Amino acid sequence: MFSPDDTPPVISPELRHFATPTAIGDREPVIDELVDIPLQTHIGPTRMSKLMGNKGIILQLFYTRCTGVCPGTTAMLKTVAQQLGKRIGNDIIILSLSLDSDRDALNDIKRYAALHRLPKGWYTATCSKGDMAMLLKQLRLAVTPSKGRDGTIKHASQIVYGSNVSGRWRMINAELPKPELIRDMVEMTVDGLKYKKRR
Repeated sequence: MFSPDDTPPVISPELRHFATPTAIGDREPVIDELVDIPLQTHIGPTRMSKLMGNKGIILQLFYTRCTGVCPGTTAMLKTVAQQLGKRIGNDIIILSLSLDSDRDALNDIKRYAALHRLPKGWYTATCSKGDMAMLLKQLRLAVTPSKGRDGTIKHASQIVYGSNVSGRWRMINAELPKPELIRDMVEMTVDGLKYKKRR
């Protein structure tokens, strides 16, 4: 962690694109806190605010039946979790929240968590269709999946990350960056001025 007297970390060209502020005239209303919706996680019911507490969050919106980007995104986030180490579960959590509230029940999200051997501090969850619509509206995110003949789902994938404490929120396409880019952007967003570039 560095103090105001220290030299801030040099941002790599890969990070600079995501870290550079948007022109004021182009900015949309900011998100201070994620909407506090009820959640059914694979370990029991809770609410978004209780699950997060004072922690930062990496939010993956997914389908358990997706055969497109979701399995790859989950695998990539597992690498991110490994790189973040003890921070996962202590001051950063990962939430994989199902977009398929019509079909995904508790057994489905439990099965997904077990299948991918998700570590402590990573939750799979569902919520009601109305609550998901409210969350997507807050995130200004449209999800238009396509279904194959076998019922599997394919769609674009976005990762949302930030902190209710810092009030900083970002979104990034999960198919584009490297795991270490996600890790660094999460830490910069959650930690703010306390962030220190890894050596």
